[in-house]
Parts: sequence; structure tokens; C-alpha cells
Amino acid sequence: MAHGKESNAEHWGLYMNGVYQSVLGEILNVHKDHPDQILYMQPHRPGRIVRLRDNPPTEENPIKMWISTTDDLQHVSYVAEIVGWEDKTEISEDRRSQVKSVIDEYQDGERGMLEEPEKWGVNLLSVRRMVKINEPFSVSQLVKINDGKPLATTRTRSGGHSYVRMGKGTDR
Repeated sequence: MAHGKESNAEHWGLYMNGVYQSVLGEILNVHKDHPDQILYMQPHRPGRIVRLRDNPPTEENPIKMWISTTDDLQHVSYVAEIVGWEDKTEISEDRRSQVKSVIDEYQDGERGMLEEPEKWGVNLLSVRRMVKINEPFSVSQLVKINDGKPLATTRTRSGGHSYVRMGKGTDR
């Protein structure tokens, strides 16, 4: 697949399994008044999120992200737009300084993770427009794009992601 050729918003999104409430709370606190402020998520996994790398989201072509929390792995409780993906091991010092400035201003809980990608993971997600869903819904309403099967609700551990779309008859 050629880089950036796929239309992101129409075909698929990203499900993040079990994100810490503290991370989401910091983002939500900013986005409730400033929804277009770009903030950052740094998933704690060693490998790259390949589909984001191969089809990088932009502000003009964002990717929807559905999120469960560590306290409730069976339900999607938050939704946001991913508007950028970067490999933390490959960003320039100028870009690192820009990201660090935003993190220092808005996201205390993310401090230090930018400097240690081998420990904290290489993926840097730029996100905007995060909202908490009033009525969380079952992760089984999300369908994996690789096999067309719903996500399993028997989740016991946080971490990881899936490439998904909403199941038929749902609109979230």
C-alpha cells in the first residue's frame, strides 16, 4: 500500500485497549474548551503502529480513535481524532522541542516518555477533539478490518490496538 493513499476517515479507525484514565483526563480537560488543540498520546508498545505509519493521518484526513480505559476494558468510553503519527526515534530536535513544550504545558503525565522511546514505545499520536462518551458502548460493536469479526469482550489486560470500523447498524 502506498504511503498516504488510503482515505482514512471513511474506511477504518483505531481502537486503543485500556488507556489510563489520568492520560485521558488531561487531554479531556483541554479539549472541553479547546477541541482543536493538538495533544499527544504515547502508547506503551515497542512496535510501530504500522497502518498509521503507512497511511499517516492529517488534520485534513484524520483517523477516528475509539478508546477503552484500564478500569473498563469491555466498553468504549472515549473517542478522538488522530491527526498525526510520528516515530519518536526519528523526529528532529526542533520537532521534539515543539512536542515537549505542549506536553509540559498541558500533559504532566506524559513528561519524560518522549525522551525514552526504547522504554515507553516509539509511537507518538497527535490527537484532537477527544470527548467522553455519555453512554459507553461494548467493544463488540467495533469490527476488526482484518477478519470482519467483532472485538472480543473478554478482555483482561490493558494495552494493544486494533484496526476497526463500526459494525453495521451502529453510528458512533
